[in-house]
Amino acid sequence: MTNQMGEKLRSMRKQKGLSKAELATKLNLSKDDIDMWEEGEKEPTPWQWVDLAKVYDMTVEKLQQGEERSYFKYKEELEQEAQNAKQFINKANYPIFITFLYLCLGVFGNLWHPGWLLFLTIPVYYLPERYKTPRALLTSPVVVVIIYLILGFYLDLWHPGWLIFFAIPLFNSFFNKDR
Repeated sequence: MTNQMGEKLRSMRKQKGLSKAELATKLNLSKDDIDMWEEGEKEPTPWQWVDLAKVYDMTVEKLQQGEERSYFKYKEELEQEAQNAKQFINKANYPIFITFLYLCLGVFGNLWHPGWLLFLTIPVYYLPERYKTPRALLTSPVVVVIIYLILGFYLDLWHPGWLIFFAIPLFNSFFNKDR
């Protein structure tokens, strides 16, 4: 942020008759944040620009006049920030769900031993979408390990079960010919 914008923020605060502490309280920030803005050391986040515009009873665009950034750029940044937060919350729920499911299986079904295999699904859940096709999942090392452990624990096929690890290079070489 430029010193010019910092001076503009300072003059607008004074025109409103607000001290740095009062403005900080209204914005739920510290006085140091206001100091850094007015000195040009730090720039408000997109959400803080919106809050500032509300305090000064104007649009973000008008508040930022003279700056290269436009309201539309901040709107895009706000939308992206909200989307990232939503994705994080959605992604964070899966490990919590798996932990809850594991505890339920253990407490109510005494299935502690096989239940821990559920935790191996967490890395698969976080794979990028392009790797979630049936073909890609069959060659995913995590899925292959899950299959191997199931073959070993439930069918006692530890020795022949290790052959499943050959699926990774075989499937990849077979299916990657068309690329």
